[in-house]
Amino acid sequence: MKETRQNYTDKKYFSAKYDKPLNAYFSLLKEEQLKDSTLWGLLVKQFEKNSDTVDNGWRGEFWGKLMRGASMVYEYSKDKDLYAVMEKTVEDLLDTQDASGRITTYTVEKEFNGWDIWVRKYVMLGLEYFHSVCSDCELKRRIENALVKHADYIISKVGDSDGKISVYDTSSAWGAINSVSVIQPFVRLYSVTGNEKYLSYAEMLIGSSENGQSNIFELAYADKKAPFEYPVTKAYETISCFEGLLDYYKITRNEKCLVACKNFADKILETDFTLIGASGCRDEYFDNSTVKQLNQTDIHKQETCVTVTLMKFFSAMYECVGDVKYIEAVETSLWNAYLGALNDGENRGYLARPLFYSYSPIYDNPRWTLMGGCKNISAYAVFGCCVSIAAAGLGILPTVGVVRDGNSVTLNFPYKGTYEYGGEIAFNIETEYPYDGNIHITVNKANSPFNLKLRKPAWCKEFSLKKNGKPVEFSEKDGYIIIAESIAFGDTVDYVTEMPLRIVLSECFDPNRKDLFAVAKGPIVYCLDSQDGDEKTLYSLKTDERGYAIGKKCGDNGYTVSAQNGTELKLTEYKSAGKNYYEPRNISVWLKRGGL
Repeated sequence: MKETRQNYTDKKYFSAKYDKPLNAYFSLLKEEQLKDSTLWGLLVKQFEKNSDTVDNGWRGEFWGKLMRGASMVYEYSKDKDLYAVMEKTVEDLLDTQDASGRITTYTVEKEFNGWDIWVRKYVMLGLEYFHSVCSDCELKRRIENALVKHADYIISKVGDSDGKISVYDTSSAWGAINSVSVIQPFVRLYSVTGNEKYLSYAEMLIGSSENGQSNIFELAYADKKAPFEYPVTKAYETISCFEGLLDYYKITRNEKCLVACKNFADKILETDFTLIGASGCRDEYFDNSTVKQLNQTDIHKQETCVTVTLMKFFSAMYECVGDVKYIEAVETSLWNAYLGALNDGENRGYLARPLFYSYSPIYDNPRWTLMGGCKNISAYAVFGCCVSIAAAGLGILPTVGVVRDGNSVTLNFPYKGTYEYGGEIAFNIETEYPYDGNIHITVNKANSPFNLKLRKPAWCKEFSLKKNGKPVEFSEKDGYIIIAESIAFGDTVDYVTEMPLRIVLSECFDPNRKDLFAVAKGPIVYCLDSQDGDEKTLYSLKTDERGYAIGKKCGDNGYTVSAQNGTELKLTEYKSAGKNYYEPRNISVWLKRGGL
């Protein structure tokens, strides 16, 4: 193997140890899913039995998606028991590789159709992510050899030269963009091996198009159409393709690729990003959901696979361009759509339930109990795409939460916990953020003074800032507050962001709609749970002189807001509302407006 060209494990971010509630979420994922050796065994069985051959299915994706998330969670937690489970299942998967290099859930006779390339993609990603945390040199070499054989087999069969199958002939689903998305693991394999043929293969896929159909990357570069106007609008797979393009940019620094990714990301934020940080209100497609979220339908889909993939893509965009709006989007998704999908409500042990909901409602609908992408993995068990991808959503937080760039430290996510960088800088944050705007930072170690940048959230209009208990000079630039004085060992910083109850009007998303409103505080979106009121009633809230809702805390996860008629309306944070898997209740972020 050649020396690595781009090491995806090189970090400029601080290692974090979160306090509650985030650390509790990491623990829940580990204990209820990622350490489940029985589950891992069943997922490997799909490869032993070529189980997707029977229905051209996607069972083979589950292992790789879950391993990617497990590797990210392990990178945060360093949980030895989790690592042991991961190591065992990786060895089991490697044992399924046949003599030609194939690791797939399809037989040779049925290969390269349906979701076969997609399955092979996730095999590669799962192994690549584990490779980045693997501590056993011999196992790392075995993984590298398996990846090379696996990839070389694909290259020998699928391509744009004579005698090979076109990538667009490997799937009949959504223009075969599921197959095109194999770009990402090939770029990452190049980063591991240094072998140019893997980068060249990714380049071939990036430049490909089918029968004159517009190349989605060229469409994004031209920036004339939104994703919901593309020839193929399946959200999850399309974002996956752009994740690959962005990884390709990281290697090549091809500016055209970065422009295409940025245009695509910005168009999503403009046209397909809802108040809870999700996309796709019609089935699992881009559908102009920025506007469509205001329409009550039988169900607002907003697939969890899409939410997690957006979080990963926006985090990667931030790493490449440093634009704070991508961090804002990740935080919105985390505290609303993502944690809303986490099935952490009552668990009646005699009734099985998935750890994550697959779809997130926004306007007068229940959380769906349907498991998205559901496939049987044994005679007695099923699993799904959203349940297998979800761990990666939480896993990305430490990678962009606190970042070091030269002598500058940027605090993006001021969550309670301790943070450390390479034995050089360490500090502690005391806060109840995102429920409260008071943030207290204590520097416990600093080998040399550093500059500190604090994210000023888009919803924050007023703030205060002190260093060592005294006001300090600062400047504002590009969504950040930059403290003028350097920070050293023993210093404290108190940063208080105003966090009122904001009323969000529907015309913010569609100028033609002036009939709905929602309530938010900081990044938290609140909604009406049907057990607390009628979603079909017209509501008119009392406001203060600045136009903010008047309300008071109600329990651990809600507010009561005052209505004009003297009544009190209880609202619950989105991530906690309607969470009764066994007897679903309707919830609604958008409320009918009787005059504000």
